[in-house]
Amino acid sequence: MSRFNCSHINVKHYTIIMVVCSLLLGCIDPFEPTTPFFERVLVIDATLTDEVKNQEFTLSSTFEFEEFVPLPEERATIKVVDDSQIEYTFQEESPGKYISTSVFGAQPGVSYQLFITTADGRNYASDPALAPPSVPIYDLKATRTLNDQAEDGISIDVKYAPSSETKYFRYEYEEMYKIIAPRWTDVTLRWVSEFEAIVWPKSSRGGRVCYKTVDSNTIIFNSPKGNDIGESLEYPIRFINSYDYILSHRYGIRVKQFAITREAHTYLETLKKFAGQDNIFSQTQPGFFNGNIFSETDSNEKVLGYFDVTSVTIESVFFDYEDFFPDEPMPDYVDACNVTFPDPAAIRDLMSDGRFLYYSTSSPGSHSVVKRVCGDCTVLGESEIPEFWVE
Repeated sequence: MSRFNCSHINVKHYTIIMVVCSLLLGCIDPFEPTTPFFERVLVIDATLTDEVKNQEFTLSSTFEFEEFVPLPEERATIKVVDDSQIEYTFQEESPGKYISTSVFGAQPGVSYQLFITTADGRNYASDPALAPPSVPIYDLKATRTLNDQAEDGISIDVKYAPSSETKYFRYEYEEMYKIIAPRWTDVTLRWVSEFEAIVWPKSSRGGRVCYKTVDSNTIIFNSPKGNDIGESLEYPIRFINSYDYILSHRYGIRVKQFAITREAHTYLETLKKFAGQDNIFSQTQPGFFNGNIFSETDSNEKVLGYFDVTSVTIESVFFDYEDFFPDEPMPDYVDACNVTFPDPAAIRDLMSDGRFLYYSTSSPGSHSVVKRVCGDCTVLGESEIPEFWVE
């Protein structure tokens, strides 16, 4: 019996930690976490887009099931070579994260190949890959609807029209939302003696309005049919329940549509199929499946990942809660935010350790407090406005 191994990798593109657990080796015996076998596998997250920018790749390797620690693949040498033998080199910005040393993007009709040499001398290469032509996003819309479980909420859908050359797409999104602390005040307590405090203006007015940005972490791709060519289609990207507090004020989502090849689509389908298993430690495990990256050092070595060359289209949509839920109560905040009046002798300790904030004074010496999350939105987000925010 083989012991399964897990990989640390951001599920930004299409590799997820639980998939690695299920794919490294097939077996027919029950899972036994104490068995001694371990096999290290290189995990490659490499998408080259037509966006003119510093391209970013990630390398990691699998780790033992009991460890649960990231294992970035450090000090590797990475380059991308086009069909004219022009080389684009990468340097390590942080452990396992590699950034191109020059700004560039995939060009139409040009094929690219990935080459990697690890610090211990192992060599890897990809098959040559060509970016499909881009297809515009005709519309990105938010609609109030019921999902398959009859839950009320907002559906985010992308509208596009596949062409004969480009009909396979992968999607990522970056969602942003505004957070307003419900118990924020512009004053606090200032201690004038060990047991006496006075109400005093805060030195900063921060902490009332914040913003949170969250990247998608799921595998999202369309499933085209033969008669889809040229038709205007809608594809669901995200559903948000009406009771989710991220809708409370203003919400925005920035969707990236990646045109991908049929081979990349097949890889994603297989990956998602394994990722969606109810029990990855079932008695019958699938065997390892390959992408388009292989070892030049050892033809029998397993490599997990896919070198994807793609064209990108980006669209955003923003809306306020009342745009879809007029005259309806806002979703509950993350905390009930009850106001409490602690013993005067305890209030200084409660505030000094950061758990509570001053809220109000009902009479001399009688001060109320609230949990920090209720009076300081920086517990949940950042005070800086996101780069792509639209008010």
